[in-house]
Amino acid sequence: MHDPRPSFRHPAFLPIAATLASLMPSLGGCVSRTESFAGHDQAAVWTAMVKAAEMPESKEWKTVDNDVWSDAASRRIEIHRLNRRFLWRHDEYSRMESREWDFAVSLGDADPPEVTFAVRGAVIPAWGWDEAEAYFTRMWELLGGRESEMSAARRKYLDAIEAEKAGEPRPERDPDGDDLMHPKPLEIPTETRVYEPVPPPSPPVDVPER
Repeated sequence: MHDPRPSFRHPAFLPIAATLASLMPSLGGCVSRTESFAGHDQAAVWTAMVKAAEMPESKEWKTVDNDVWSDAASRRIEIHRLNRRFLWRHDEYSRMESREWDFAVSLGDADPPEVTFAVRGAVIPAWGWDEAEAYFTRMWELLGGRESEMSAARRKYLDAIEAEKAGEPRPERDPDGDDLMHPKPLEIPTETRVYEPVPPPSPPVDVPER
């Protein structure tokens, strides 16, 4: 008896199956991003990491649950968060959306400090990138603002100059032999000479006229 239902092994479905298989990696997977915080030390970055995890800010989503576990010894933070929002559209009824997240944040040993934000579990990459950007934006706000490209370029330029100066050799003597680079110390005599005072000049002698 012939089965009227379509078979996915039919040649007509092979291109569709291949397309779906190629799209599967982009529809899910772990999301990880690393941000460098130049100009800040490890202690300041760690404090901002904890505060950004405990006090998130979002204009589109409301944080319903936010469980944070932080360990200063290993410099790791685990976050379980539930976000919700009402979505209104002119062509349909409003509905509530919910997103549940598990984040892992770690601080590396590099200089300048680097923070890695990872989303645990399969997630649509675009959603995970938005969460990573929101977390790092919050950290920069707590640290006083993100460094501009001009400030970063100027800082790298000054660091390169300082590194070049530190690597320049310093001669012990002047190449011309004048000892201008390292002048000799002043020689202080051990014996002090005593000078007798000079007597004042005698008054002029009147010469008689002839």
